[in-house]
Parts: sequence; C-alpha cells; structure tokens
Amino acid sequence: MRERVIAWEGRLDAPVANRLLADLALLRGARTVVLDLSGVTYMDAACFGVLTQLIRLTWTRNGEVVLRNPSPPVVEKLREGQLDQVVKTVLK
Repeated sequence: MRERVIAWEGRLDAPVANRLLADLALLRGARTVVLDLSGVTYMDAACFGVLTQLIRLTWTRNGEVVLRNPSPPVVEKLREGQLDQVVKTVLK
C-alpha cells in the first residue's frame, strides 16, 4: 500500500483552491493519503470541495483519506458537511 502525507495550512479559501487541486496531481498512485490539517485556520466551501474530490479520488483506488489533527474550525466544517462520518480522523 502506498501512502502519501501532505499538509495544508493557513486560511484555505477560494484563491487557494487551485493550489490544493495541484496537490491532487502529486498524489497519483497513492492509495492512502494522510492529510495534516493542524495548521488550517479556516476552510471555505471551495477548499471543502477539493477535500471531497480527494476523498473520491482515493476511494476509486480502494484507498482512504486520513485527516490528521484537524483544527477546531476544520472539525466544525467536517461536521457541517457530514464528512466526519465517512473519513477517518486521527488526533495526535
């Protein structure tokens, strides 16, 4: 199983979404993606959409996304979008 770890940080809003989409291209072949969200202070709908794309992409490879240390604002956004029910979250 091939695992990749990436970190997103700062304010994740629409202007940042394209950069995050570029991150997805770097994940070719990865079945498990560990996404460190500890440094994220805000996530808007555009970036939440990128996260959803990442989850779908890994599912097509029979893989998974693991969210590491999501900050409180991200935890709230995950709950609002009900992704907290389908994505593994690890607090360290």
